[in-house]
Formats: sequence, structure tokens, C-alpha cells
Amino acid sequence: MEKPETLWTGEEQLVIGLDVGTTNCAASIVHLAPQQAPKVRIVARWPGSPNSSKIPSLILYTPEGRPVAFGAEALQEKYQDDLFEERLHLARWFKLHLHPSVMAVPPPYTDEVAEEPKRGHMIPGEAAEAAGSSFEVPPLPPLASGGCVPVEQCYSDMIRWLFDGAVSWWRETTTGSDVTWNKLGGSFKVVLAHPNGWGLREQTILKDACVQSGVMRSREEAERRIVMVTEAEASVHFSLLYSGMQEGWLSPGSCFAVVDAGGSTVDTTVYSVEATHPKLQLREVRLSDCTQSGAIFVNRTAEEVIRRKLDGSNFATPEVIGAMLDIFDSKTKLTFDDVNATYLIKFGFSGDNSPEHDVVKGRLKLSGAEMEEAFAPCVNRIISSLKEQIKDTNCSKILLVGGFGESPYLQRRIRDAFEKPGRRQVLTSDEPTKKAVAEGATLFYTQDTVSARATRYEFGLSTNRPYDPKTCGNRRIIVFQGSGKRFCHGGWTPIVPKGTVIATDSVHREKFWVHKRKGDSLGFSTALLTFDGVDGKLAYDGWCQDPNNKLLPGFAEAVTITGDLTALAAITPIKKGPGGEKYRELDFQVGVFFGGTSLKACVIWKDDKGNEIRGPASVMPSSVF
Repeated sequence: MEKPETLWTGEEQLVIGLDVGTTNCAASIVHLAPQQAPKVRIVARWPGSPNSSKIPSLILYTPEGRPVAFGAEALQEKYQDDLFEERLHLARWFKLHLHPSVMAVPPPYTDEVAEEPKRGHMIPGEAAEAAGSSFEVPPLPPLASGGCVPVEQCYSDMIRWLFDGAVSWWRETTTGSDVTWNKLGGSFKVVLAHPNGWGLREQTILKDACVQSGVMRSREEAERRIVMVTEAEASVHFSLLYSGMQEGWLSPGSCFAVVDAGGSTVDTTVYSVEATHPKLQLREVRLSDCTQSGAIFVNRTAEEVIRRKLDGSNFATPEVIGAMLDIFDSKTKLTFDDVNATYLIKFGFSGDNSPEHDVVKGRLKLSGAEMEEAFAPCVNRIISSLKEQIKDTNCSKILLVGGFGESPYLQRRIRDAFEKPGRRQVLTSDEPTKKAVAEGATLFYTQDTVSARATRYEFGLSTNRPYDPKTCGNRRIIVFQGSGKRFCHGGWTPIVPKGTVIATDSVHREKFWVHKRKGDSLGFSTALLTFDGVDGKLAYDGWCQDPNNKLLPGFAEAVTITGDLTALAAITPIKKGPGGEKYRELDFQVGVFFGGTSLKACVIWKDDKGNEIRGPASVMPSSVF
């Protein structure tokens, strides 16, 4: 018996899911109507790719920074002369320029198996040098005025193009779309997917890109109408729909892992099943992992293998090797599974021969061992990450998704390493999973099955500490007018440690009090900080700022929380200070919801009858932190 469809019970909405991947992009859209079952549709036509749901993540720019072509159209023959003469420049793999420094750059090939991921800075040139490899992140397109096209602009231009293409396709293929767009076109929601390893900084850049592109009209609007989701969480919604996974094993207490193997990153998350009725509820078991072990790094190692193989031949030129890599990426790589077989890269003509270099009739022969040499470093890192994620869990299923997840070799290696008859099974989707993130993003919005998530940072606040000459040293003393109390600013008050699993509806509270004199603004503002380490309290003896009020290394301002204390002031008695000045001392709490895909907050206080009151608070991400 088929499971009955769940009807949408919220207000009517239009939701667009966007996935800007390293190598490919995709989009989906759903019209949510009350008491109707949501039908998520993947955009199935793009300019230059009329029969494809995915599109290359490519933008063609002029030296003035103007985009002239996107996706498959950027590769059309009419642009080739301008590219060759450098009158146009191609932006590709620009996503790598946004990766945070804590994400690892894979090292070059090594014979070691299941090597642990290394940490490094994702900076072009420096990354390759640190890894000891010739591989570099492709540079962003140069500008005639100097510098290059900012990665923020690449995202802004790509998001605008994807958005316009998705809406155009939906309007052309949907009955009554004009009426629906006239009604909902000013209030649509956008779901943006991003790697597990991205945090508040990268989320802010994506939101700002939506504003810069005109998809959103302001930062405030972006905060209300953009929803963030990790690629692994989007993929789990896709997988649960398409892989027949509702059959039996999804029971309370069961545990499974999702491995989303994409173009550059491989995201691994472990979930436990909290409930199945009335709706499925999942809980992250621990902080998810994100390694740079995706398909493009297989290409990188393959390039090293091919260069070594062709050394000394007439074919060892950048143009020929580049053509070989294109064929390797689009054909040869997709079929590899047998280390005892021979694989061919058909790059030339029958007269192209160099038998001593395994080039015969325009075909380069690669042994199964050489193919494995290209795959093994990435696959070993994926296996190592997955082992760490499922350690000390009762994980019974591993869901392998993503474009790289369709590799027969990767699938076999994962099965060989983790499958145990009757105890653990590796599952793949019946559907092509290159679109898993884009479709899963809108599925996530309609279902939102994850009820608890792990924090990516230690969160806390910079607070005032009572003045003590032994601990405050040469810090500036703050004297509050009215009460005359003395404090020093810059104390670190942690709220939640890194990796804490928190329910989506759980609120973490922190006590505050402020002095307000007559005529003072009754607004309240505080910065929520992150510490990218293990224990910020121990790192600097309880301080997060130096005597000059600058943040210490490892600390960063994540968001600013603001609220209105007018209602609290109205019920707070007036006090009189030592100098006779009247003031109010407002006691309240700031509540922060850490368990969602984005931070939310509120202001909490007690009314004159002792009842708890919650007032709204806005959360504005810092543009740079």
C-alpha cells in the first residue's frame, strides 16, 4: 500500500530551491497550496541545454566584468576565438574561492590508504603550494581595471540567472502560472543549499549576493525570505523520497548516514530517527563532516598520472592533456570500476600514435591500476571521514548520493568497507542524484524532518565583568551613570560549545541588564560571537577582547541581535543613583535558537505578574567576520 500524500497546511507560497555547485547547478520550484499535496518540480530546461536538469557552473565575463553567457552557452563555438584571444574570460569552480579556511585542501596522491584529512587555507596558489601539488583553484576572471571579478559577483550573477531561468521555465510549463505569479511573485521564498563546512560567513555572502542580484530587495527582506540548508540535509530529503527507504527500517531509534559526494566537497552526516508518526523526525547525531574529496580532485590526480605517462612524448602539451582530461571527466571516469580492466581516452585520430606511451590510434590507454591511482586518494578520505562519523553509533544504512556518488568504483569501495550482512547496508538512489540537492532543498522546506542539529562553532557573548584590578589589569574601566557601578568590557561568556546537538525549538537563554536614563533609547543590541576552537573560556583566561577592545584570535562577530525594551521599561520601577540621577535597571534574557538552519532570537522578561513575555528580536549577520 502506498503511503498517503501529506497535504500542505500552511499559507499559499511559491518556493524556489537553488543549488550552485562547483561544477554544476540546478534549481527546483514548488507551489504550496493549502490542503494540496506539494509537487516539487526540477527545472528541466536551460539555455544551451534544452533537455537537461543540470547546467555547468560557468560564467563568461568581459574584461569590464559584464557577464555575457552562462552555463552550457558559455562553451558555445561562437565564444571560442574571444576566449583564446582573452577578450572574454571564463569563471569556473568559483565556489572554491568561497570555502572557509577550516575546510581541507586535499594533498597530492599518496600510497597511504584512508589518509586523514588535513586542514588548510582555501586560497588559490597558497592552497596548492601547501598541498605540494601543481593543482590550483582556477583564478577568477581578470578585470581591465585591475584585480578580478569578485567571487561575490560570480554568485550574484549566477543566482540571478538561475532564478530567472527557473521562474521562466515554471511559467512556461505551468497552467495558471500568470495568476499565481501575480499573487505570490512578491513574496516567494528561496532555499539556498551550501556545503556542510560552510557557516555564518558563507551564508551571509549568499544572502548578500541575492540582494546584489536584485532577487531580494534588501538585507532585511533576505533575512525573512531566504532559507538556508546544508547539501547533506537537502540530499537526505531527496533520498528518502526516491530510494525506497520508507520500507521498514525507518523506525524510532534507528540510525543512518548520508554521504553527499559532489563536485568538490563530500558531506557526511549521521542521523538518528526520533519519530515516524505523525511525521518523520530526524536528529543529527554529531557535527557533520565536510572534506574536499569530490570529483574534481579525481581529475586533478588523473592529470598527474597522464602527465607522467606522456612525459617525453609529442602529446605532453597543455592543449592535448586538457582535451584528454575533458574526455576523462565526461566519459572514462564514469565507467571505472575494474582494476584489472583497461580504459581508453579517445582524444585524437588514427594517425596519433606513440606505443611506448600507450597512445595508439588517437587513444590513450590507462590500466585499471592507473585509474585507481586517480580515484584512491579521494575515496580513501571519504572512507576515513565516514568511519569517524559512524563510530560508536548503530548506523544500519548508508545513503550515497551526489554526482560523484554515482561512481561505480566509489560505490563498490564504500560497500566493501562498510556493508555487513544483516547489520549495515549501502543504498543508492533509483533517480540520478546530480539534482539531489536542488530538489531536496525544496523538499526540505515542505517537510523539514530534522528536529535537532549540531552547532558548527562555540557561540558566546562579549560581556561586562565587574571591575577587579587582579583580573582586569590595564583594561579601561566603565562606570555606569546612575548606579556608579564599575565594569570592564570584553569578558567571554560562552553559550553553547561547538558540536552541541540542539533541538530546533530549544532556546538558550543568557541574562542581561542595562541602565536606561530618561531620554535614552529603549533599544537593545548585542553581538553574538563565535570561537573557532575547543574552549574559548580557557583560551584567554575568560576574555574575548584585548585591552583595546579588539577581538582576540579565533573569535569573530557572527550576528547582531537587536530588540525593543519599551514594554519592559514601562513596568520597571525608577531608581535613584548616588548622585540623585534617575534611571531604570532593566533585567531580561536574550534567547537564541541554535538548532535551525539559521539563527533566530527573542527577548524574554517577566511582567509585573511574573508571567514570561517573549518579544521579537532581529538577527542580522555581520558582512565580514
